[in-house]
Amino acid sequence: MTITREFESQCTHAVFMGNLPKALGNKPYEVFDNKVVVFDGPRKVNITVSEKPIRELGSLDLPMEGAVFEFENYSDGEVDDFMKDYRLHTLRCGGG
Repeated sequence: MTITREFESQCTHAVFMGNLPKALGNKPYEVFDNKVVVFDGPRKVNITVSEKPIRELGSLDLPMEGAVFEFENYSDGEVDDFMKDYRLHTLRCGGG
């Protein structure tokens, strides 16, 4: 069974890819063009990455990156845990 989740990040493609090792909990992975394959024992996650249109916020141009996660051999709870962990490791906070 395959479970799919979609995710958008406010970052460039380079930043998205640079965050992968930490965001994936140092699981082994391979990159093929715009696709990332994450190996998690008998399970696998296929991530398809795509650039989204730039969002404008006042005078700021914000690059956006989209990702579709396809989980093979994961339960719903395991997918939720993976995505929670992924978001935690890619969360960027601003402030003064």
